[in-house]
Amino acid sequence: MGFAFTADAVEEAACFFAARAFGRAPFFALAFFGATWAFFLATTAFFGPLAFLGATAFFDAPRLGTVGFFFVDVARRLGPFFLVAIVHEHTRRAKNATDPSTSSSKAGMGKTILVVGFGPGISTAVAEKFGSSGFSVALVARSEDKLASGVSLLKSKGIDAAAFPANAGDPTAIRAVVRKARAALGPITVIQWNAYGGAEAGDFVTADPASVRGVFDVAVVGLLAAVQEALPDLKKTKEGAVLVTNGAFGEINPQMDEYAAHLKAMGLALGNAAKHKLVGLLAQRLKGDGIYVGEVMVAGTVKGSAWDSGQANLDGATIANKFWELYQARGEVRARVS
Repeated sequence: MGFAFTADAVEEAACFFAARAFGRAPFFALAFFGATWAFFLATTAFFGPLAFLGATAFFDAPRLGTVGFFFVDVARRLGPFFLVAIVHEHTRRAKNATDPSTSSSKAGMGKTILVVGFGPGISTAVAEKFGSSGFSVALVARSEDKLASGVSLLKSKGIDAAAFPANAGDPTAIRAVVRKARAALGPITVIQWNAYGGAEAGDFVTADPASVRGVFDVAVVGLLAAVQEALPDLKKTKEGAVLVTNGAFGEINPQMDEYAAHLKAMGLALGNAAKHKLVGLLAQRLKGDGIYVGEVMVAGTVKGSAWDSGQANLDGATIANKFWELYQARGEVRARVS
């Protein structure tokens, strides 16, 4: 009798709490508990003695038979619970397989790269490189025409892509873009910051102070806004990364300073230098979270880019491959392509 009561307690508690855990519905748990209790009450009169007599006859030992009865009875009582659990799990998986909010093309199942500052040249090559390697691609730029062309090109190559118009120097807009991209394509795995600014402040001697202040809007403020908004995603994945395109104007040496001043690209040079320093700071700050931060410093003109006057000496694919190498190795923070 004591064994029977113990079996009752085990069965009833297990059924109630397991049903509550699986269904996450207390009313379902109570209904299941009541139904199984009624079923067990009705069948115990038959199965209980049968199990006891069978075990006793087989082992020819009343004590061993009693123990056998206990385990047989517990197993019989828990049987319906496992059946319900199996049915519930099967139903859940079938729902997930058909529910677009949990499908592989939506949140949580794939990898997404956010390419900010999209246009011809480096960013197009990066989008193609990562997209062909299994990433969904979120393109961000101010020009809707460029974005539409980029999405069309990527989709023609079988790459999942979407466009998100925004100003890279507006932190509120960038935060909103990260949320929209996450909702459309899934958690952000990689941020590729290809945007730059500072052209308005070409000559610091004559530039409007407001334009000088704006040098950091894209190079620092926008980039930080993207990283902060995507940080929960980047921390969760073991492949999180921030990849930054930079120009050699940001290098600290007299020759580059002379060149930038001569071309009246002082704002661009200062923005690049600030971005260069920011990369190193973020790399140190985020490495403990498993997030890789890397930079490719481009010393030259990229074919097909806005800077190409017909004498460009670098292919965007070369730089994209370098980004991919850094991302895979997750070691060196900086690389230079010239």
